[in-house]
Amino acid sequence: MQVYIEAVIIDNFLVDYMVLTAVGSLLPCKKRPILRAVAAGVGTLYAVLVPLKGYETLSHPIIKLLMGMVLVGIAFGIKEGFFKRCACFYGFSTALGGMLICLGFLLEDGGAASQGYLQTSFAPWVLAPVCYLSIKGCVWMVRAVKAALMQHQCILKIAVTLGGQEVVLPAMVDTGNLLTVPPSGLPVIVCPPDGVLLKELSGCTDGLTVPVVTALGPGELTAHIPKRVCLMGEGETCVAAAIAVSYEMQPTAAALVPASLL
Repeated sequence: MQVYIEAVIIDNFLVDYMVLTAVGSLLPCKKRPILRAVAAGVGTLYAVLVPLKGYETLSHPIIKLLMGMVLVGIAFGIKEGFFKRCACFYGFSTALGGMLICLGFLLEDGGAASQGYLQTSFAPWVLAPVCYLSIKGCVWMVRAVKAALMQHQCILKIAVTLGGQEVVLPAMVDTGNLLTVPPSGLPVIVCPPDGVLLKELSGCTDGLTVPVVTALGPGELTAHIPKRVCLMGEGETCVAAAIAVSYEMQPTAAALVPASLL
């Protein structure tokens, strides 16, 4: 197997720069493209030295982890969020490495892929637009995810009408909330022990038992079907749902809305 040094340099530089840009998009900070380029250059130098005789110790997993921290430190500085950026850098790098090996086994030489190289018939410069589009794709994806989180977690509220009183609580979408009222299958919104809500529920006698499993073990919640439940985000949507109060939640916590109600 022949590996050309210029291909290794171009490939590693572009991939390192792409990963660092993706990290910067996920955890925004002051834009420093020059420092990202310097970090990518250091990572490329490391990648060139690793396979050479006399530098075998550089391939040790601990040194690889430390090198990742060095690249993140050069690109973004050692400040608040440093370890989060390191974790993102490792995650993106691992994902790209896995894709590289899979492509190598599927398209070309499995032996080369197992060593982290992908032999193709394309010129190295073709990687530049591919990496550029990948960076733009990462930025778009991160912005889309953040916009969705802002819409559904930070702006969302629920309005519950019990008796003649309407109670408005902050809420967030919880994909892990799969609670339903047996046997109807009505979704259950889990609410914190809000004082006004508890006062309104104290006079309700239509409680329904919902089995739950928490960190403390199996248990039960008492659910009630209010006259009206509305989700308030960009607009207002009335939904069919039951509500239950969990005393394991903090009184100031957001209500947990099942994703099935969106």
